[in-house]
Amino acid sequence: MKKWLCALLTILLLGCTAMAEGIREDDLIGTWRFSGGAEVVSYGFILSENHTWRYLYTDDYDAFPPARLIPTAEGGTWLLRDSTLYLSMDGKTSTYPLTLAPEHSETGSDTIHLAEGDGGGFYERCGEGLVLDLSAPIPTDILYHIEAFYADYKLEDYIEVPDTPEGDYAFALFKAEGYRHLSGFRKSGGTWENVLDTTSGVPQINLPAHLEQPAAGSVSNRLWDNEGKYDIHHDGLEFYILTTNEECSVDSIIFHWENGGFRMTGYQKDTVYSVDLLDGHLIFYGISGGYEASIQAWIETDIAKVNFDALPTRSYDVTADASEIPGISETEAECALTAEVVEFPANKRYNVYNGPGKSYQRAGNGKAVVSTNGWIQVFGQYGDWLLIQYSIDDERFRIGWITADALPDGADVPTLEFVEDDTCTLSQSWVLTDDPLGSKTALCTLDMSVPVTRLAELGETWAYVRAEAEGKTWWGFVPSELLGHG
Repeated sequence: MKKWLCALLTILLLGCTAMAEGIREDDLIGTWRFSGGAEVVSYGFILSENHTWRYLYTDDYDAFPPARLIPTAEGGTWLLRDSTLYLSMDGKTSTYPLTLAPEHSETGSDTIHLAEGDGGGFYERCGEGLVLDLSAPIPTDILYHIEAFYADYKLEDYIEVPDTPEGDYAFALFKAEGYRHLSGFRKSGGTWENVLDTTSGVPQINLPAHLEQPAAGSVSNRLWDNEGKYDIHHDGLEFYILTTNEECSVDSIIFHWENGGFRMTGYQKDTVYSVDLLDGHLIFYGISGGYEASIQAWIETDIAKVNFDALPTRSYDVTADASEIPGISETEAECALTAEVVEFPANKRYNVYNGPGKSYQRAGNGKAVVSTNGWIQVFGQYGDWLLIQYSIDDERFRIGWITADALPDGADVPTLEFVEDDTCTLSQSWVLTDDPLGSKTALCTLDMSVPVTRLAELGETWAYVRAEAEGKTWWGFVPSELLGHG
C-alpha cells in the first residue's frame, strides 16, 4: 500500500512540475514539424500517448515549413521532466530543454523551442494530414539512398516483404524526373542494400499509386475462376502496385517471390483488361467480357526486366505476325544464336527434322517441309545440317533442321559450335517448343527431373536444349530462366 502511495505521489509531483513550467505531457502529444532554427529532431516528429516517438522526414524542400512529412522507422520512447524533453533511441537518450514559443508561430499553431547547446530548433504543431500514409514507416538509410540518386523525388509508398528464402526485402515507390520508380532493397547486416531500380516494370499512368500486400494466410479468388479451383492462398511474399482514379484500380501489377526472386503473377490495364499467370499460361479476362482465353506462352516475369507498357492485353497479342520476319535480340551468352535470311533457289522443298540428322523425328508430326518460295533464316551449319527458321502460316514459325546440301552456291553461313557439356535441370516441368518467337507450340513436355543439355541461347529469353522425353531425343527451346544447376 505504501509503495502504491509513493508511486502516486511521484506521478503527481512530476505532473505539477510540468504544469508549473507552463507545459504538460498531454500538450506535447501529436505531430510537430520543423519551423525554424536548427533541425535538432529532423524535419519533424510524432509524440504518441504511449510515450513512443518517431522521426519524420520530408521530400518537399520547396515548402517551408515542410508540407509533406514521411514517417520513418527511427524512433524510441519519450518523457517530459523539469521542462526537458527526453528522447531515447537505441539505448541513447538526447535531452532538449523545452519552452513554449508562441511568438515564433506565423500560422497560429502551438510552437515549441527545443534547445541544443547555444541554439536549438523551433517546431510547430501540425495536422496528421501532412504525414504520408505509407504501408510501413521507411528506414532512413533507404530515404538517404533515394535522396542521393534521385533529385526532386516524391515518395508515394513503401512496403516490406520479410522472411523470403533470401531474407527481408523492402520496396519504395516514388516519382523522379517525370517517371515512376520502384527501388528494391535487401536487409544485410542490419542495413538495407539497394538491389533493384526500375521504371519499366511499374505503371506510368498519371494517377495516384500505392503499394499493397495481402495478409499472410488470407485467401482470394480469381475473377475468371467460377468454380473456385484456383483460389489464391496468400503467403505474405507478394505485393501489388496499384494506380487508382479514386473509384477503382486502373493499372496494376502483382509480384510474388518465386524461383529465387520476385516475379510477375498478374496485371491489369486500363481497368478492363486483366491477365493472370498460372502454370505457364496467360489467362486473359476482363471486367466487361469475362473469361477470354488461356494461352501457354512465355513472357518476361522478372521484376527487374518486366516492361509494363509492352504487356499484352488480349490473347491475340501474344501470337507473332508471320507477315514479318521475327527479330532476334542480342545476348552475350557463350553460344548465342543469330540468323540471316538466305536466298535459296525457287521452287525447292526440303524435309525439316527436329534434330540434325534423319534419325530424328521429322517435325510437324512427320510432315514438315520448308518451301524455298518463302523466306528462310539460317542460323548456321552443324556438320551436314543447317539450322533454319521459316514461316508456316500467319501465326506459326518453326526452327528445325534441313540438309546442308540445300545451301545455294556461294552462300556463306557460320559454323555452329554448341556448348555440349552444360547439363541443367528445369525448375518446373515445361513444354519444349520449336517456335519460341511465335506460337510457342509444344513438341513434348519435359519433366523437371529429366537432365537437359543447354546448347545455346536465343536472345535473352530462350535456351536451345537437347533432352530425352517419350523415348526420343528432342531438340528445342525452353525459357532460359527455368534452367539451373543442382
